[in-house]
Amino acid sequence: MIHRCKEYLTNGGKSTIWNQSRHLVRERILDCLELNRAYRKSYRQNSEKTRAKRSPDFCISENYVFGKFNSFCERLRRILAVFDILDGYERLFETHVCGLLWDDTMEEKEKEFKANVTQLTGKEYNHLDYRNREVDKDCQDFIEKTEGLKISLGKMIESNYPNVRLRFDGVFLTA
Repeated sequence: MIHRCKEYLTNGGKSTIWNQSRHLVRERILDCLELNRAYRKSYRQNSEKTRAKRSPDFCISENYVFGKFNSFCERLRRILAVFDILDGYERLFETHVCGLLWDDTMEEKEKEFKANVTQLTGKEYNHLDYRNREVDKDCQDFIEKTEGLKISLGKMIESNYPNVRLRFDGVFLTA
């Protein structure tokens, strides 16, 4: 299942998740997550149907059957979280923070963001390899850097526009 999902996500190994349409990859990731859910549901249903017929000594752990696929799906969820961050910041920089703060500082922040993206997406390893913990570390570093960027942008907006506050979910509110 993992192999087929990787093939599906990478067009048979011809692409990476980073050089395809993010919308397409997101839809495919959701398909893979749904596949996991459907297989687990089917496993549980069949396990219940056959419980009475099985020997008490015969037990196949659901974790044993799905453990690796679950780990793979956790990686996919982490990638979706990165996609959400990418989408949000790209919209933010495209709209120039609603025209509030476009100056050299904003250009520096945009360059900083793009450098963080390149640092994450430019790695030579396979981002879909759920066993590679370096991917998790790099994704977490990216998330922390963008969180710092969000706080920095929020402070810039608040200092330039005292009647505007930035909530942690990125929505602007007027005081």
